[in-house]
Formats: sequence, C-alpha cells, structure tokens
Amino acid sequence: MRALSLMVGILFLSMGTAQELSLENYLATVRSQNISVQQKVNDTGTAQWDLTGSYLRLTPTLNIAAQYWDSRYLPFGATKETPDHAWERRLSLAMPVFSAANYISIGIQHLSREAADIEVEYRRKSVEAEAVAAFVSTFVAQEGLAVAQKGIAIAEESLKSAKVMLESGKVTELDTLSLELTLENRRLLVTQLSMDIERNFANMGRIAAQKLDKGTLSFSADTEKIAAQYAGTTLDESFEKEKNILSDRSSLLRKLKKSIAISEWAEWYPAAALLPTISLSFTHDFGQADDMFVHATRYSNGSTVNDTVFVNFNLNLFNQLTDLVSWRKYRISKSNTLLAYTDTENSQHYALKAALGTLISYAKQKRTAELAVTIAEKSLLKARTEYQAGKSRHLDLLNAENSYLDAIRGLITVKGMILNSYYQVKLLTGEDIP
Repeated sequence: MRALSLMVGILFLSMGTAQELSLENYLATVRSQNISVQQKVNDTGTAQWDLTGSYLRLTPTLNIAAQYWDSRYLPFGATKETPDHAWERRLSLAMPVFSAANYISIGIQHLSREAADIEVEYRRKSVEAEAVAAFVSTFVAQEGLAVAQKGIAIAEESLKSAKVMLESGKVTELDTLSLELTLENRRLLVTQLSMDIERNFANMGRIAAQKLDKGTLSFSADTEKIAAQYAGTTLDESFEKEKNILSDRSSLLRKLKKSIAISEWAEWYPAAALLPTISLSFTHDFGQADDMFVHATRYSNGSTVNDTVFVNFNLNLFNQLTDLVSWRKYRISKSNTLLAYTDTENSQHYALKAALGTLISYAKQKRTAELAVTIAEKSLLKARTEYQAGKSRHLDLLNAENSYLDAIRGLITVKGMILNSYYQVKLLTGEDIP
C-alpha cells in the first residue's frame, strides 16, 4: 500500500508547468494598460494646455478691420464734398499691461496642473489596490484548489484502503459508499474552485485591460517576515507610525490640499474685479481709398492719416453687488473643500487602522494556524493507522481528513489576509509597490 504523503509544502504547490505570474509583473501591466489611469494621464495634457492658455492671455492681440461704404445707391446719394464710395482700413495692436483676474487664473491653472499629476497618482494607487485584492483573491483560490486536489488524493487513498478492508470483512459496504460520496463531493469542490479561478482571472484581466493567460501566481513578499514585523507590535503603535506617513504622502489628501489652495485663489476673483485693468493699444489708419489695397495718406476731407497710441484704464466702480454674491459663493465653496478634506482624512485614518488591525490580527494568528496544521496532520496519520487496524470507524477517518484540509485552508486564508492587508497599508500610505 502506498504511503500517504501529508507534507504542508502543498500550501504553495506549483500547478504543473503553467506560466508563473508575479504580483510585480501584474502591477506593471495594470499601470501601463488600465483605461482609467490612461484617461487621467490624458487629463494632464488638458491641464497643461489650460495653463498655457492662461499665459497666452498676457500676449498682444492683432486686429485688422476693413469697411466699405457706397452712397451711390442710397436715396439721397452723395454730395460733392464727399466721395460716393470708399474703403476704410485700420490695423490695431493691443497689449495687456495689468489684469488681476489674469494673474489669479495663472495661479489657479498652475495648481490645477499639479493636481492633475496627483490625480494620476491617486488613480494609479486606487487601481493598484483593486488589482492587489484581485490578485490575492485569485492566489488564495489557486492554493485552495491545490488543497482540494490533495483532498481528492487523500479520499482516493482512503477509498482504496476501505475496499481492501471490505474484502477481509473489516469494514461494511456502507463505509465504502460513504467514502465514495466523500470523493465525489471533493471532485465537485475542485470543479467549483476551478470556475472561481476562471472568474478571478477574468476580473484581473478587466483591471489590466487585457486578457490574461492562466498561470501560477507568486509573491516576492515574505509572509514570514511580514508576520514577524507586525505580530510583536500593537495597533496603536503601528497606527501612529503609519498615520504620519499617510498624512505626508497620501495622494488623495495631497489632491484635496491642491483643491483647497485653488479655492483660496478663486476667492480673490471678486476683489480682482474691483481693481483697474490697464492695457496699451496702437492703431494705424490706412485712410480712405477707392481700392482696398491702396494705402491713402489722407481722408477725403483732406485731414492727415495719423497713427494713434492709447493707454486704456478701466475701473469697475459698481457691478450691481454681483461681486459680493460671487465672493460669498467662493467662501462657501472653500468651506466645503475644507470639510471634504477633514472628512476624507478621517476616512483614510479609519481605513488605515482597519487594514493595520487586520494585518496585526492575522500576523498573530499565523503561528497558531501553522500549529493547527501540524496537529491535524498527526491526527490524520493516527486516524488512518487506527482505521486500517480496525480500531476506529470510517467517520473518525473522515473527520480527521476534513480537519486536516480545513487547517491547511485556514493557513492559506491567514497568509492571504496578511499579504492583502500588508499591501493595502502600503498603498494607503502612498508607498510604492515594486
């Protein structure tokens, strides 16, 4: 009779010769291919053009105007002192000198451009968090499938032993039928888990915006080191340490800080409307001529054509109190932005504390889960020996098998939760995943 191998190494069993996909390679694909990230990258181009446009408002404008009039077909006609038809042409150049609203717009567009870069980072971190969760879920499902396949091997071995013992009269036919039912149930479980893995890979492909070939998933992170790092600490200690990192590096909070700065700049728009605007303008008059393309030096009345330079000064003294209404609206908008920042910061702290609590909890459970596997393995070996010697019933063997498989699944769950919560903490605090 073949010896039953019950090594815990099955926990990270390689699935045949399938191609291996690491978390790092998967995230690299997500970063380069995810559609929502690409949209945010494109938005930075729009923000850059908006910034360029705000500077272009400081550049001069050039305008040429041409007017043709003809009095020959009017009811009163032309007099002898005036021509009956003529072209009038002017060339104007205007240069803005001072406009407070333009400078405020430049400041806002600078902040918006910086906010667009932060938005790309925030979107990337959000997508990475979703990708890590999907990757870990698929990884745990794969390891669960490996355990389920091991359960089939165990059930087949038990059934084989029962059939031999049935011939010698040590067990009843009901015992073998019960073991056959157990084997079929475990085969159904393998089928179900295989379908779950298919769905998980499809979800991973959706996030990466491309079809992924199924393969064995792997991590470079060492759960042993992670568990050792967090198992010996308290939640309050870890939270205080990570909270400061989150406040400084969180892309979401930095994005909201830019929004606050933008609202502070926008608050000055109504005040800017009360300041004067100054500009220079130059006009060259081509005079009157029968031909549009003839440069005349005099008007028809004999006056000389002159170039003119103007300094334009415009001061808005009263604007129906609309500036006061706008100022109040900007103040309310700024207040809402500040409230949004406070609320988001509290939410981020809660999410960080929850992720750290999960990480520390499972880090402390890891040793217990490993011990449970060791005990369940020895119990299964003992149950099998006693069953083959006719000292126990088949139900005792089935219970020992199920306890062993459940212990392995529990250890897989613990390791999966450690990995997922560890990466979620890193993403929340703005740290990069390799």
